[in-house]
Amino acid sequence: MSKAGNRAERAEALIEQTGEALDDGKHPMRIFNDDGIYERELQRIFAKTWNFIGHESELEEPGDYARRYIGEDPYIFVRDEEGELHAFYDSCCHRGAQFVRAEQGNTSHFQCPYHGWTYRNDGELTVVPYEDERYDGLDKEAASLVEAEVETYKGFVFARVVEDGPSLDEYLEEFKWYLDIALDPTEEGLTVVGEPRRVRAEVDWKVPGENFAGDSYHLAHTHGSSFELEYSSSIWERFDAAGPLSQSYSVMTDTHAGEYYLFDEEPIYMDYPRRSKTT
Repeated sequence: MSKAGNRAERAEALIEQTGEALDDGKHPMRIFNDDGIYERELQRIFAKTWNFIGHESELEEPGDYARRYIGEDPYIFVRDEEGELHAFYDSCCHRGAQFVRAEQGNTSHFQCPYHGWTYRNDGELTVVPYEDERYDGLDKEAASLVEAEVETYKGFVFARVVEDGPSLDEYLEEFKWYLDIALDPTEEGLTVVGEPRRVRAEVDWKVPGENFAGDSYHLAHTHGSSFELEYSSSIWERFDAAGPLSQSYSVMTDTHAGEYYLFDEEPIYMDYPRRSKTT
């Protein structure tokens, strides 16, 4: 059996072992560092589900674009000349060269740096150098950029590689109520300012996923020094000084999770700035 075949077999065995261990509230540590598991997650999760890729306000003008990823695959998040949003696989259909080098920009066309094939920002192939001499009868429509399915919710844009499956509305289901707490703070909605803040961590993707979806247990130790440096007190003393903290709320559905911190005496969410009483 090939090395890839052995890895696939080990991954399937580990998946079965994990399912059995979860009945006892445990899991094998290998699920966080097994290459076979990661390959299957890319295929079975990232390729088949809705992935958040950006916010509508990031692309205000026709031609605005940003570089984003679905799993490890690069995509061009772009608003075309008619104002429609797209997510194109960043790969020329001729030899697979990537178009985008900048994180953000504006352009009406994407030109391949290898052979010069040129596409409009709606994905249509328009220019093929020496087309008549080299590609008699080329079907340009069939050579359009590969596009992910795109849907939006409250300005947040999601993309999915496969065509089959539930709509974004069906996928989010009851979790939409909790999203609205964060996405509807004002009648004007939200606006993204500047480029996304990125943090690179040499860990499995499930670790930060858990970190932001219920693991408040790490706060006192992992972030304790930042509280002490800023306030010269422990994290617990800082919470006491801020007033009664009702509790943190962990929200978990079959497919989604999140965490909220609410203060009893003030109608704000943790980390939102207080409104000045003088303005």
